[in-house]
Amino acid sequence: MEKVNVTYDRENDVLFLYKNVRPKGSIELGDFILSFTEGMKATGIEILNASKRLSQIFDVKLTKENLANTVKANFRTGYEADCVYVFFTVVWKHQQTEQKGSSMIPVPQAIRA
Repeated sequence: MEKVNVTYDRENDVLFLYKNVRPKGSIELGDFILSFTEGMKATGIEILNASKRLSQIFDVKLTKENLANTVKANFRTGYEADCVYVFFTVVWKHQQTEQKGSSMIPVPQAIRA
């Protein structure tokens, strides 16, 4: 499994998850910018307004401090019939314990064409 690098820009509240693979292109889906290879394999996820967006998705109050303490992350591309999904997990420290949130991002058929 390829290593996922994590960078958090606290000032702009942007979380970057990326692999050391050169992307062929990217698409913007709301607060998510996804980078892909030519074969639609995810190489990176940029999450804008990360503390607000991930709080909504994970149903937990995430602060900029929490995201600054991101310990690790992972993501993978999943394929099902004619659908592409990007599954991702983020792990952060809160009061000396690790907390985790996971979700998926569907990639609309029209964008992939």
